[in-house]
Amino acid sequence: MLARVTSGKSGIVEYLQTGQKSGRELSRDELDNRVTIDGNIAITDQVIKDMNQAERNNNYLHITLSFGERELNTDLITKAYNDYKSSLMSAYDKEEYNIYAEIHYPKIKSYKDKKTGDMIERFPHVHIVIPQKNLVTDKALDPFGKYNNNIKYH
Repeated sequence: MLARVTSGKSGIVEYLQTGQKSGRELSRDELDNRVTIDGNIAITDQVIKDMNQAERNNNYLHITLSFGERELNTDLITKAYNDYKSSLMSAYDKEEYNIYAEIHYPKIKSYKDKKTGDMIERFPHVHIVIPQKNLVTDKALDPFGKYNNNIKYH
């Protein structure tokens, strides 16, 4: 399993629901079957929207857990997600953070990259969204610390 960590200010919920990104013609429903495994996307969206956007560069973490096997069942992927979450959020009580996660099972197993012409293989993966707000203290939530110093652990 590989974890890719990015962050953003807004738009993650729309991306998860519609699948629209630059250079992509297919919608989320054409690309993937989505299975929610943790949280509520509407609540996560509201937490992100309620954050003071003007004062922050990034309002949420977007973590993608990728797998190299095509045929993984929901139980196995959920277990991998739960292990990752347990380790990542170990410094926080459950009341301190909001989290949302969903599995994407590709309907389209591969596609041709428009820019390079290369075939891109698609595998099951998990999208995790964590608003960077401690819900108890109302301060920043940063489970990675200085991420660049911790990449090898994730």
